[in-house]
Amino acid sequence: MEFPTVPRLRGPDVLTFGETVVALSAAEPLRPGGPLVLSVTGPESSVALALAGRGHRVRWAGAVGEDPAGRLVLDALAARGVDVSGAQRDPGARTGLLLTGPDAGPLPGPAVSAAARIRSCEVQRVFAEAPPRLLYLTDASAPSREARSAAQLALRMAAEHSALVCLDLRNVSATGTGPLPGSVDVWLPSADLVILAEERPATTRTAPRTAPAGAVPPRVRDLLGRGPGEVLVRWADGGASAYRLGGEGEDEGRGEGLHAAPAPAALPRTPAVPGLPVTAADAFAAAYLSGLLSGADSRRRLDRAVAAARAGTDPHTGPDAPGSPERVESDGPRRYVPEGAFPGVGACA
Repeated sequence: MEFPTVPRLRGPDVLTFGETVVALSAAEPLRPGGPLVLSVTGPESSVALALAGRGHRVRWAGAVGEDPAGRLVLDALAARGVDVSGAQRDPGARTGLLLTGPDAGPLPGPAVSAAARIRSCEVQRVFAEAPPRLLYLTDASAPSREARSAAQLALRMAAEHSALVCLDLRNVSATGTGPLPGSVDVWLPSADLVILAEERPATTRTAPRTAPAGAVPPRVRDLLGRGPGEVLVRWADGGASAYRLGGEGEDEGRGEGLHAAPAPAALPRTPAVPGLPVTAADAFAAAYLSGLLSGADSRRRLDRAVAAARAGTDPHTGPDAPGSPERVESDGPRRYVPEGAFPGVGACA
């Protein structure tokens, strides 16, 4: 049985929201006057960028502060074809900032950013005015009680409008055995597709594990028994596997390995867009969802995702570039929303 066809609704192909931050990255130890690279990053917005690069209509409805960093985030996403007309600008909180360096690790910005104060009623309004074909969330989409409420409401509306739900678990290992975060437990029954990754080895002396032949990881078996129709695993060697519940007569919760895509041998990497980094995890998710939205079968979706994660991260110069056979052209032009056209955060009607 193939994965359910994604319904064609009047709204965008994909709706997503979650914290997008302005990152300052140092390639060398931090020091006064040292060079820093400014970028806009966040898992949901990065996947949105990659999907928009493939020609899909994508709407990002996250929250930023009413500040220069927030304007930078919105302008950067809009300039690359992501619809940010549903984004919230919060005058009472700042846009998230992230400082990274080789000697410091991630140093977070404000304790309570605008993304943590996202308003559920605004997400509901955005969803209702243009229901998407697919809702994309990650386990980083809900950093606060308000954000968890917004995500839960979006999941409920996805069910009401027959939109598929993809849950990308960036902080849950496919081979782990510990308990799942509380929000993930609550979301799982609403998910149609779950994406996991194998935790990378703690030391480079340990060779990355390859996809197990025919075996279903216990974590995958557990997830399949909780509601999702399909679970993807990105292995540390660069390959990936797709699992789904068995057919009629199979024990419930018993995973059936659909396909396993080996790691590609030597595909050339393409340069990233300066200031708009898209990781291998982002490229993998976007390529698989693009295939799902365009009606590709499971094997082709998986092969496309593995190749995208390995080949490069720039949707405008890599396999997603205009004219590429993998690119899906949208039904109409994407809107650039100029500064000042974004709704502010106020009382919901």
